[in-house]
Amino acid sequence: MVSSTCRQIAIVAFVIASLGCGFAQNTGQLIAWRVLQGIGMGALQVLVQVVIAAMSPAVREVVSAAYGDGTAHIFLISAAVAAFGLMAALHLTPTKLRDSIDLAPRALVESGRH
Repeated sequence: MVSSTCRQIAIVAFVIASLGCGFAQNTGQLIAWRVLQGIGMGALQVLVQVVIAAMSPAVREVVSAAYGDGTAHIFLISAAVAAFGLMAALHLTPTKLRDSIDLAPRALVESGRH
């Protein structure tokens, strides 16, 4: 089935691009990987519509009732996550992080093994 192959290619492109974003060494690389990531995700969004259209009417009705058109739910979930983050930012006190990492743990230094 064409949509199955296209879906797999889109998923692989998205995963590879996500890894590329994680390992990007500079802003140019990050932008390039994000473009590929967007292409992969854009293809997946179109292919989801193809899959839903290919479903039987009964299954399509259940999926539509559960997820709606999909976009409104995504924005509401994003708004809830953002509200939670804002509440956390307002109510949590900042903690100073260490300036460096102790590469020689005290126990090793005291035992003479380091």
